[in-house]
Amino acid sequence: MDTLSTLLALTRAHVALDARCLLGSRFTLPHAPLPPGEATFHLVLAGQCRLHTASGEAHLLSPGCLALLPHGVGHSVTGLTATRPDDAAPRRSDDSGALPFKRQDGDHTVDLLCGRLIHDANAAKLLLANVPSLLVAHLDQTPGLAALETLAALLRAESAANLPGAAAILTALMQALLGYALRDCADRPSSAPHCLALVTDPRLGAATQAMLRAPEQPWTLESLADRAAMSRATFARRFRERAGMTPGDFLTALRMTLACRLLRDSPRPLADIAAAVGYQSDTAFGKAFRQSLGTTPGQWRRQAAP
Repeated sequence: MDTLSTLLALTRAHVALDARCLLGSRFTLPHAPLPPGEATFHLVLAGQCRLHTASGEAHLLSPGCLALLPHGVGHSVTGLTATRPDDAAPRRSDDSGALPFKRQDGDHTVDLLCGRLIHDANAAKLLLANVPSLLVAHLDQTPGLAALETLAALLRAESAANLPGAAAILTALMQALLGYALRDCADRPSSAPHCLALVTDPRLGAATQAMLRAPEQPWTLESLADRAAMSRATFARRFRERAGMTPGDFLTALRMTLACRLLRDSPRPLADIAAAVGYQSDTAFGKAFRQSLGTTPGQWRRQAAP
């Protein structure tokens, strides 16, 4: 499995589609901040609108744009001529069996699919660490455009249909589009370092894959640099420049992600879990766990229990 696929699998990410919005040119859709483990997205199927961030920035979104706010920050989406929060606020209508609609009377110039990416907040540190608060993927410029246009057409058709299985089909299609979006963001140059950069760097990717495949191994900076065919100094510098964290930080985050999963989903004793994620004793494991998560493995397991 490639690096991006492995990271996505670790986050256990799944899509929750909230609404299809059929709107004119004057509207404002405010979005409050989301709790940890949720990210907002908006896919523009037709028309143009603006996304306003909490910092006051405005981003024009056109057909084929998928805006992902990976940290769930508050924001608003407006029509191109909206001037006030109450400008022609869309009313909610439940005339679709697949998705709730938000629509305005009159002509619809903007067609949006809005939803959330639900994920394991701890595991997402690997995929989304240091990622900007807004990622805009231009899917209309992505290789394989014909396939994306087909996906968008299917999304439009299924979101308007009141047919059995429509919600499940929409979720699967949107999951695929988010994969395209993250791939697109990984491919684009960025002034800020983030872990998505590891996906497209061949040398760093080799070392990253080695850690993902065998996190229990006693990896050292030297052994990881060998995987990347670099000197230790060059590897450490390049990893930090691209990912915004050290190789050791990445490995620790990976081990803690897997440890949390084992603590929550299995009855295995702490010593077994410690060995499974690369620690020679439950004491060393407990110290690393507390430093990373601020609590002991036993306390975390009790809090995570159903």
